Amino acid sequence: MSVISILWLVLLGLREGMSIFTDRTTLVTVAILALQFLNLFLLMQQQGWKCTVYHLILLALFPMVLYNPITLKMVNIAFAVILLKDVPIKRIALLSAIAMLLILFVYLAAFNLGFIHDKTIVSHKGGNAHFLGFRNTNNPGMAYLRLVLVVTVCWLIFFRLKLPIYLALIPNYCIYALTKGRTSFYIVCFYFLCLFYFSFPFRYRLSRKFVLIAPFVLYVATFVLCIIWLQFPLLNKLFSSRFRINAGSIQALTPINVLVGYKMPPDTPLDSAFLAQLFKGGIVSVFLFLSVYVKGCVRMRLHDLRLFFPFIISLVVSGFAEDTFANANLSTILFYKILIDQFEFKNLRSRYIFRPFGAAESSKEIHYA
Repeated sequence: MSVISILWLVLLGLREGMSIFTDRTTLVTVAILALQFLNLFLLMQQQGWKCTVYHLILLALFPMVLYNPITLKMVNIAFAVILLKDVPIKRIALLSAIAMLLILFVYLAAFNLGFIHDKTIVSHKGGNAHFLGFRNTNNPGMAYLRLVLVVTVCWLIFFRLKLPIYLALIPNYCIYALTKGRTSFYIVCFYFLCLFYFSFPFRYRLSRKFVLIAPFVLYVATFVLCIIWLQFPLLNKLFSSRFRINAGSIQALTPINVLVGYKMPPDTPLDSAFLAQLFKGGIVSVFLFLSVYVKGCVRMRLHDLRLFFPFIISLVVSGFAEDTFANANLSTILFYKILIDQFEFKNLRSRYIFRPFGAAESSKEIHYA
């Protein structure tokens, strides 16, 4: 793992931690992008300028940034898919876990020293809801969810002893009691149920199929429920009006937006990773996700399946109600890293990509090596 890869991964963690205190992370974002560019240049030079379909996806995402700057998050993810392919998962997991624990330490220190302050509001879910120094009462729970997912995966990779990590359920309940953040609380509980289920030595054929079709089902459910939410007001209320809010953004979509993404108005909430992918990079970013996801799940060995499926399915399910795996943070990078480790990238032959002007058309423009 190169020093450059370590630097931009650390900066990703720094940006994630800075979001607690400020939304002014432009300089860090520029530094991450510059380091990823340099990392890609050196890697391609080392590999003889070989190109894969994921290089083409990265190339396709860049023009969209001019229309919608938030597409940079999908660019960061596409970079990570290419740059971390041959890096051992243990190094990525360990570095991510250390960065997450450092973020926790900085947050606790800032909170106790008075740099950030708690405030409360009367929650529609009943009782007072605490912000705990964050800008939203849901954010503490989501930050804890990402911390639990990354740290426990790292723990299981190195130690495989599951019993101690169940202690994470105690802070999970405490955060829920203070903030009333239901989504993160339920997902953490769901994650540990999955860990328990995958502790037993089964073949998991049905489980693999369930995990494989989950994003397709949730994509359809997201759009359908946003269209028909008026007929199910109780369901919409159960999900804190997410379908009503997201429906307005879906109605504003045009065919062009499906191709290049949708530039949302400022301060518009978006509580769905499935919609966020489409909005941040159009159909290209959706293809990136589904391509990596399907290949990774289909070809995952039983040993890795038992270890990583709880993490994978928990992130996917949480994406139905929160923008989780469409954000360029450490849990998302680890998510993609686990998936790309399960299959090999096929190199595209450059003579079919960069055909000389005037050359005869081939029946296949891109051939796989």
